[in-house]
Formats: sequence, structure tokens, C-alpha cells
Amino acid sequence: MKRNAISYRAVLAWLALPLALSLVSGCAENVYSLDDEEMNRPLMKKALAHEGDGKSDAAISVYQGVLEMDPKMARAHLNLAFLMDEQKKDYIRAIYHYQRYVELRPTTEKRTMIDDRIRMAKTAFAATLFQQPPDMRDAIQSLKRENAALKATIVRLQKKAADRESSARVARASPETPTPSRPPAPVIPRTYKVRRGDTLSSIADDVYGDSNKWREIYNANRTRLRSSDGIRIGQILVIPPRD
Repeated sequence: MKRNAISYRAVLAWLALPLALSLVSGCAENVYSLDDEEMNRPLMKKALAHEGDGKSDAAISVYQGVLEMDPKMARAHLNLAFLMDEQKKDYIRAIYHYQRYVELRPTTEKRTMIDDRIRMAKTAFAATLFQQPPDMRDAIQSLKRENAALKATIVRLQKKAADRESSARVARASPETPTPSRPPAPVIPRTYKVRRGDTLSSIADDVYGDSNKWREIYNANRTRLRSSDGIRIGQILVIPPRD
């Protein structure tokens, strides 16, 4: 009885094998036919002609136009991925178009090849991150510092604006009382200790309420400063009195 059961399962598996092979073959043929159909469209032929003439930019432009009209044109994604990868070394866009082709043709027989190309493109892109010239790295760090300083200035300005608004509300709510006259206070130069993120403009706004008066601070400290952006953290600056 057991031997008969085993033989029965073997017969079923043998009968099912042609069906499975036909399904796999059918999927592959279906992908081939879909790709061939797309490749025979006029704009795709035009792009291929540009590629054959070595006009990569023209071919890329045509493929992009095709995808603007029909984002699901799988073969346009794949051809564009090849050009971005091999000709332009634009690995990020190449990876995107490789992935779009696989999403649109999940049963493609090119899957292994495309996965390999995606891995190589990722590796090539990672390598470019370590090939930046020193001056470019310095420029990036400088921009990061400037960005941090601007953020700190914005925070101070927002706090100052909130304080002024709060004082104005209190003044509007309080009854007006005459302010006794006082003799003018003697003019005594002030000093300011430079903090992280400070600039002459932010200091002028802090002490005068007007960032445009930074030049007055600069002129009063020419012996201490080599340039208008040469202030250092902890440096003591003379703040001249307001005009």
C-alpha cells in the first residue's frame, strides 16, 4: 500500500512538470513580447538610433520624454538606467530606473543581471563619496558652520521678538504714567564676550537692535580683528555707544 502511494505521488509530479515548465516559459515569453512591443514604438526607435550614433544626451532626453508620457514604460526605464550607469555615472538615477523596471517586470529573466548592476552602482556611488577634493570638503564644512550660526541667530531673533511682543502687551495693558526726567547717564563703552555662533551682525542686533550697525563694532575693534568675519569665541569686543 505504501509503495502504491509513493508511485501515485511520483506520477502526479511527473504530470505536473510540463505545466510548471510551460508557466515559466510563458512568463518569460510574456516579458519578451512586452519588451519587444515597447521597443518597436516610434520614440523608442528614435532613442535607440541616437544611442547607435553615440548621442547619449539625445537618447536620454527622448527616454525621459517617453516616461513623462507613460511612466510605466518598463523598457524605457531599463534603457535609461543603462545610459545613466555606463555613460553618465549617475548611479542614483541608474539605481532608480533599474528598480522601476524590475517593479514593472517582476518575472523578467534579467532579474539576476539587474540585481548585480544595482549592487555595483551602489558600490560605485559609495566610492565617489570618498573622492571629494580637499577644497570641496572644506567648503562643505564651512557651509555647515554657517548654517549652524544662522540657526542660532534665528533662535535669538525669535526669542527677542517674543520678548518685545510680551513687553508691548504689558505696556498696552498698563495705565500710562508720566516718566520722571533723569539726567543723561555718562557714556561708558561696553564690552561683549563673543559666544559660539556669533557674528558682527548678530552682536549688533543684540546690543543695538539693528544688525546693520555691525560696522560700528568692527571699526571700534580694528586693532583686534583681522577682518569683519574674524571674531573668535571668547574674544572681548568693545561696543561703542549708540549715536
